[in-house]
Amino acid sequence: MSYMSKQKQAFQLKRRLPQLTSYTSWRKFYTHLARLQDSTDLMFRPVKPNQAHLECLRLFRKVTPNPALDEEAPTRGGEAQRIFYSTIFKIPAPSASIVEEILGKDQYYEKVSEDQDEITHRYSMNVVAHRGAGLDAPENSISALKLAKEKGCTAVEFDLALTADNMPIIFHDTSVERVTLRTGNIQEMMWADIKKLDIAAKHPFKERYKGERIPLFEEVIIECLKMDFRLFIDIKSDLQVVETILDAYNRYPELYKRAIVSSFDPLVIYLIRRANPGIVCSLAYRPHFFSYESYNGTVGASRPRYKNLFKHLAAQWLDVVHGWLLEHIHYYLLGLSAILLQKDIVNMHVVSHWRDRGLRVIPWTVNLPLEKQFFSRVLKLTYMTDTLLAVSDDLKPRVSRQSTRDIHESTTNEPNQLFKLQPKKESTTNEPHELDS
Repeated sequence: MSYMSKQKQAFQLKRRLPQLTSYTSWRKFYTHLARLQDSTDLMFRPVKPNQAHLECLRLFRKVTPNPALDEEAPTRGGEAQRIFYSTIFKIPAPSASIVEEILGKDQYYEKVSEDQDEITHRYSMNVVAHRGAGLDAPENSISALKLAKEKGCTAVEFDLALTADNMPIIFHDTSVERVTLRTGNIQEMMWADIKKLDIAAKHPFKERYKGERIPLFEEVIIECLKMDFRLFIDIKSDLQVVETILDAYNRYPELYKRAIVSSFDPLVIYLIRRANPGIVCSLAYRPHFFSYESYNGTVGASRPRYKNLFKHLAAQWLDVVHGWLLEHIHYYLLGLSAILLQKDIVNMHVVSHWRDRGLRVIPWTVNLPLEKQFFSRVLKLTYMTDTLLAVSDDLKPRVSRQSTRDIHESTTNEPNQLFKLQPKKESTTNEPHELDS
């Protein structure tokens, strides 16, 4: 079906809004509309509520469930209201092809082709250099990007911030004292002063990277596109950054197939995708984000954000509400393509939960070699790391292979097949033994 014919049918459907007088007609309307929708058709933006919407909503609340006629009748009113509200606020997710272009193939669903000679070699994102792999080189620096490229990494994550004179730069913290010999708040400093700072002053390899500077956002975009990186652009809860992101995508259209915008704040993601639904976005999450400054699975949450008791209790309440909204509403309304989770809360159940909702799971920040093997080989996930050491196997391109699900299905009749010992291959004198890594 052509683009114009889709538009014509969509407009014809919208004319029928005042005629929708029953739950069945309303559901059929949106089923048909959803079939017409795809990522290239941006006319399906959230619509404003009109009298027809309100009348239908009042009608749905009056519907009397009849289990004898409809097995789904007990949830009829709730589903209708969900459709109503999602029509007003929901932003369509990008197409699966665009998401795969950025994030690569999902290793969990990949399997060997029927023709063993025709193995597809599609892009696979296995490792993301968190802040450019900040343990190997100064974080969020041009040198870190170059080193990641030399080590074979194909994706990087960096943090976007604004200076006092609204210059977009790449920097993580709110203050500069952790990585430089100076003190001061980034949002209160001018770019003329910030560009003189040495961000390698406290790095373990400070002699090698002496004089490394904080780069501009545009510099990093140019370098990443030149190196054919996939980009994870992390932004804070600063609404002024929204215009910076939109402007960057307008100036560099290649970002639509190379970059994904991420934030802990769902409002920022909503404003970006509402203005431009073509931008692929993800939401970052960790427990106790609003009430505590840090969290890990060993000690739990630490360092409360607020000293005032009432503010702290309000932040804890917000954490609970945010967790529920993320799981039930935010992922759907925002049209997310991935979710970035703190590594200590990621397990097979969590991965399956989000995969069933069409989202990729990317754990952060994975630095231990054993954890890297677990996330990569067992859960088959792309992960973020601060160091590219001990990831040599993950940096190698993977060919399509049989997925875990297919192995399980193929061995249902032979439950012990996975545990059968393979016959030991005798090596000749000219053929050394291969150690299993």
